[in-house]
Amino acid sequence: MRFPRHPLFEAAALERVIAAEDLAAARLLLGGTALLFVVLAVATGSAAWLGVALLIFAFFIPVAWCAGFIGYYIGRSITPLPGDIVAWEKIPFEAEWPAYLEFSAAALLTTVGDPDDAHAVLKGIFSSSMGKFFTERTGIAVGDLMDGLGGEVGPRMPVAELARRAAKIAIERKHAAIRPADLLSAIAAADPALQRSLRARDLSPRDLDHISHWLDILAEHHRAPHFVERLLASPGIGKDWHFGFTVFLDSRSEPLGRMREDELHVVTHQNAIRELEEALLRSTSANAILVGPPGVGKLTVIKGFAVRARTGRSRPELNWDRVVRLSMGEILGEQGGNAAATFERIFQDVERAGNLILVIEDLELYVVPGRSTSVADLLLPFFRSPRVHVIGLTTPEGYAAMTTAYPAASSLFHAIQLVEPDEETVMKILADVALVLEGRYGCFVRFQTLKRVYELSKSYLAAEPFPAKAVTLLEEAAIAAAAKGNRELEPEAVEGVLRDKFGAVVGGLDEREKKLLENLEASLHERVIAQDAALNAIADAVRRKRTGVAAGSKPIASFLFLGPTGVGKTETAKALAAIYFGSEDAMIRFDMTEYQNPGDIERLIGSAAAKTIGLLAERVRAKPFSLLLFDEIEKANPNVLNLFLRVLDEGRATDAFGKPIDFTNTFIIATSNAGSELIRESLDAGMDYAALQKKLIDEIFRQNIFRPEFVNRFDAVIAYAPLKLDEVKQVAALMLGKLRARLEEEGYGLSWSDAELAWLAKTGYSATFGARELRRVIQDKIEAPLAKDIIAGKYKKGETIALEPPVPEAPPAEETGV
Repeated sequence: MRFPRHPLFEAAALERVIAAEDLAAARLLLGGTALLFVVLAVATGSAAWLGVALLIFAFFIPVAWCAGFIGYYIGRSITPLPGDIVAWEKIPFEAEWPAYLEFSAAALLTTVGDPDDAHAVLKGIFSSSMGKFFTERTGIAVGDLMDGLGGEVGPRMPVAELARRAAKIAIERKHAAIRPADLLSAIAAADPALQRSLRARDLSPRDLDHISHWLDILAEHHRAPHFVERLLASPGIGKDWHFGFTVFLDSRSEPLGRMREDELHVVTHQNAIRELEEALLRSTSANAILVGPPGVGKLTVIKGFAVRARTGRSRPELNWDRVVRLSMGEILGEQGGNAAATFERIFQDVERAGNLILVIEDLELYVVPGRSTSVADLLLPFFRSPRVHVIGLTTPEGYAAMTTAYPAASSLFHAIQLVEPDEETVMKILADVALVLEGRYGCFVRFQTLKRVYELSKSYLAAEPFPAKAVTLLEEAAIAAAAKGNRELEPEAVEGVLRDKFGAVVGGLDEREKKLLENLEASLHERVIAQDAALNAIADAVRRKRTGVAAGSKPIASFLFLGPTGVGKTETAKALAAIYFGSEDAMIRFDMTEYQNPGDIERLIGSAAAKTIGLLAERVRAKPFSLLLFDEIEKANPNVLNLFLRVLDEGRATDAFGKPIDFTNTFIIATSNAGSELIRESLDAGMDYAALQKKLIDEIFRQNIFRPEFVNRFDAVIAYAPLKLDEVKQVAALMLGKLRARLEEEGYGLSWSDAELAWLAKTGYSATFGARELRRVIQDKIEAPLAKDIIAGKYKKGETIALEPPVPEAPPAEETGV
C-alpha cells in the first residue's frame, strides 16, 4: 500500500521495524555508556577509553536521531480532524483520508498486506498497543477472538471507506485524528462475524467504545506534563503576597483542591466545571449553586475546579484562587458564640483577601426559614457583595424550597443542574476510578468487572444515583478483594459484595440454583397445598427474572390473588419469600384496611409538610430485596391504588420528598376476597380454570371493585379455589409437621394417625373461613394440652408422643322420675 510521501509515514514505517520504546532504551543505554567511558578517559588519562567513547557515540547519534524522528510524530497526524460531523461530511475522504491518520494508525496500516480486507486490518490493530490493551483488560487472547470469526473472510471495504467511518467515530470521541481504536470500532460496526465473536465472550461492539475511552484515560494518567505546562502551573514567586491573611477564616474552613485531578474522576464533569467558571466570572452576583441529588458528583465538580484553579489551568481571572469549604456546623455550634459576629469576621477576611471562593454544602439548611439552622438574614447581605464568591450545594427539593422562600436567590446564584450521567459517562468514571484503586489496593481490574459494576448497581441499587453508587460498589469490591489477597478484581467479587450487603441472589446461575428453579413448583408445594395454577404462575415469573428474560424495569413479578379466606394466599407469599430470599423475614406486609382514607397515602410515601417518612418508602429502602404483601387490597382508597399503577408498570415510585423508591427487586402480591362466591360456584359447576379467570375478572370490573388499568398491570390474576376435605387434611399434616420439628428440638417425638388428621380437617375448616381456624384448633386442642402434660412430667425426653382424636363425649343421660 502506498502512502503520500510525508515524514509522518516514513516515521511510521520505521517504527514498525524498530519500536519507539526500544529506540528510547537504546538511546539511553548508549548515551550513558558513552558518558561513562568519557569519565574513565578523563580519570585515567587514557586515549583508549576516549576512543571507545567516541565509537559508542557514533552509534548513539543515528539511534538518537531515529528516536527523536519517531518521537516527534507519535500522537500526531498531518491534519487534525474537524470538530463536528457537519464539517466532516464535507471532507473528500477518497483523496485526503491518509492525512487524518494518527501516527499509530498509520504505523499499523503500513504493514497490512490487503487494507481493503477488514480482517487483515483487524490483525494489524490487535498487534498494536490498542490490541495489547484490549487483551490485557479483557483477558481475551487475540487468537481466540480471531478464531471465533470461523475463518470467514472479512467484509471487502475500501480502506478509504473504513477511514471515513472511523473518522466519524473519532470525532464523536473527540479524537484529533483517527486512532487504531476508531478503526476497530468501525470494523466491529460493519462485520457481523466480529460481532458474534465478541458476544460469545460477553462483549459487544459498544464495549469497544468503553475500552477505547479507558485507553485514552490511561494515556492521560501516564502523560507527563510538558515543561511549558509545569511552568504555567506555577503561580510565580510572590504571587500570593499582595493577598490578605485569613487567619480567622482558615480556622473555620477546609481548603479544597489539594488532591491530584486523576483521583477525582472529573473526566466527565468538564462541561459543569466550565459552566461553574463562567458563573464565577459574572459582573454581578458571581455566585453559583450546584443542584442535584446526593451522590451525583456536586462536590467532585467543585474539587475539579479547585484543582484547575490551583494549578493555573482555569480561566486567567480565577487561576490560583483558593477554594475553601466553610465548616457551617462548627460555626453555628460554637459555645457562647455570636453567629452574626463570626460571619462578619469571616466575610471581612474574604473581601480583604480577594482570592477566595467559599463553598457551603446543603445551602438550603441555612437560608430556608423555619429551620433551626437558618441564618439567612446574616448570609444573604454578604452574598450580594461583588467581592464575595460563593458556591452552594443543594438538592432539587432544597433549591425549590430556597427559591420559594427567597425568590431573589435565583438571581443571586447561577443554578447548575447536575443530573445522573448516562452509561457511557459512568463507564468513563469507573475506568478513571479503577486506575486509582489499582494503585491504592494493588488489584488489577478487568473491563468485565467495570461492566458488571455498572449492570449490578443499575439493577440492585436503583434508588441511589449514578455515579456514586457505582463508584462505591467498585471500591467496596476492591477492598474485599484486597482483604482476601486477590491480585485481580473479578466480577464475582462485585456480586459477593451485594450478596453480603443485602442477602441478594445475584450473579450467574450455579447448579444448585438451577435445580431449585427447575423444581420451584415442588418446593412451593411443600408448604402450600393445592393451588397448582397459582404456584405454576409464580415459578414461571421467577425463572423469567433470574434468566434475564423478564424486563428489568418492573418488579420481579406481581400477582393479584383472589379467593376465599384461608385457602393459602398468605402462605404462598411466605413460602415464596423463604425460598427466593432465604427467609420469611423478607416479606413486608401491609393491611390495606388501614389505608381507606384519601390522606392515608402519606402514611405510605411520607409528608413533606410534616417532614415524615412513609412506611412503604422506609421499609423498601431498608429491604430492597423483599416480597411486599398487600392484604385486602380492595379496601384501600383509590388514591392509594393509584400509587401502585406506576409501581407495577415501571418498578419505581417517588416519595413525598421527590426521592425514588425502587421496586425492581421485589415481588408484589395483593390479596382480596373479591369474587369468592363466584369462584366456588364456578368450580362446583365444573368450569375450567382459564374460563374461571376470565369470568372472575369480568365480574370484578362489573362490580367496579377494581379499575381495569389497575388489574391489567399485574403479571397475573390468580384465582384460589376453596379447599376440599382431603386438601385440608394435608394442610393439617403440614402444621403438625412444624409442631413436630419444634418438639424434636426439645427432645420429644410426635406421631399422629389419619383419624387425627380427619378430625382436625373436620373441626378446623369451614366454607366461610377456609383453613384459617385450623391453626387455632391445633393450638387449643393439641398444643395447650401437650404443654401441660410436658410440665407435669407425663412424657420423658426421647419419647414419641402419639396424638389421637378426642373421644366424643357421651350424651347426658335422661332424667327419670322416682
